[in-house]
Amino acid sequence: MKIDVANPPQDFLVGLGFLYNPGQNHVGFIYRGLGGEIKICDLCWHRHLRNAPFNDTAYMVCSVTLEPVNLKYLAAALDGISSFNSATIPYGIRAPVQSFNSQNQYIGCVAGEGLTCATFVLAVFRENGFKVLDEESWELSEADIQWQTNIVNALRSHFGMTDPVHISEMETMIGQVSRFRPEHVFASGIVEFEKWPITYQDANEMADSILQMLGKVG
Repeated sequence: MKIDVANPPQDFLVGLGFLYNPGQNHVGFIYRGLGGEIKICDLCWHRHLRNAPFNDTAYMVCSVTLEPVNLKYLAAALDGISSFNSATIPYGIRAPVQSFNSQNQYIGCVAGEGLTCATFVLAVFRENGFKVLDEESWELSEADIQWQTNIVNALRSHFGMTDPVHISEMETMIGQVSRFRPEHVFASGIVEFEKWPITYQDANEMADSILQMLGKVG
């Protein structure tokens, strides 16, 4: 269900927000915090996890369809993850096998690994028991490889002096790992959870529908 962030339903607990931005779309969690306010929790960039009040109408926001008890646990997890990890999660094109421990602390320790805005969303779902995507079905395109190259170059430009080992190790992963795009994660995360995990082909079709709805393709 699409959510009006200026006037969300009283029973709204957790959704996903999608922001179209040419060259770099974005996805994050939109949720009701413990204090009742609507917030965004998203990985913005390298070691920059945001948790802030949210009312940005540029985002398309839709509810996650889990049972209310699971949504409550997910919202609490987002508050916890934000408390422990505001500046700890590296940006990376290959996600760790396990990203968070039971105390919601980021535990990835392999040089070069990290999360993107999209794999952050997937990791939070996964650590709470939900596999949104059939990741084994994913395909890697030439455009994805170019995106990975661009990301490594951008990280080196901004953080080459402070995180050189992380960036050098990530460079060896270019073309070796799948890219999970924000539009794929958004479109898959808002369908009925009984349909999870979503295959690459189905995610592609649903993402195209979202972009067409926003008038960004065709």
